[in-house]
Amino acid sequence: MYLKLLSVLIAVLAINSNLFADKVEDIIQNSIKNAGGTEKFENIKTITFSADMNIAAQGVDLKLNFSLVKPNMMKLVTIVPSMGMELEAGTDGTDFWGTAPGSKDRVKIPEENLMQIQAQLNGFKGLLDPPMLDFKNRGLKSEYKGMEDIDEKKCEVIIFTQEDGSKSEMFFDAISNLIYLNKSVVSSEGQEFVIEMKVKEYQRVDGMTLPKRIEVYQNGQMQQKITISEVKFNTQLNPDDFKLKK
Repeated sequence: MYLKLLSVLIAVLAINSNLFADKVEDIIQNSIKNAGGTEKFENIKTITFSADMNIAAQGVDLKLNFSLVKPNMMKLVTIVPSMGMELEAGTDGTDFWGTAPGSKDRVKIPEENLMQIQAQLNGFKGLLDPPMLDFKNRGLKSEYKGMEDIDEKKCEVIIFTQEDGSKSEMFFDAISNLIYLNKSVVSSEGQEFVIEMKVKEYQRVDGMTLPKRIEVYQNGQMQQKITISEVKFNTQLNPDDFKLKK
């Protein structure tokens, strides 16, 4: 009797596992389709955009210029108009580098600050190059968490786990199928922070529906408001611009 019950339980778990796997696939494919479709995203080789950022806690306004050469070459230029200051951070896909205020010299990011810079660059990359587009090839594992209410929206929630064990939760608007919230835990200088990135408004660019207005929260507190503009695809970019040493 025990063995019979055990075999039935295993069969039920296997069925539920398959159903959840199908659910994850459906949610992701519907989201990609509504955002523009797999073919459009796969034909994009480079992305550039500008953005205005307001840091709520400090009352500071920034100008941002982000560039991406797929798969992992990225550069972020941050301009602080009120201080006449400009900073850069980037990667050629291997080395991560940054500049100090008042200097154009690129230096390798120290290990203790590496995760923070990686999270920042990957966060901007993920806005217009959805990580779930080929999540299986990227080594991401997925798990359907269920439906949750957030900010008066009903969202389907999927947990993505990277190869290093770090997790993020993506909340897909049940009506539009577009991503509303990306939630993750970031470690920096021995502390852990819950980072939430909410897409409050989308825009149409070249037949695709892309994030326009984003709010970023840290441990539940508003940190940043970002408005994306001047999105361009497949412009010619110089690989040397992304290297530690030009």
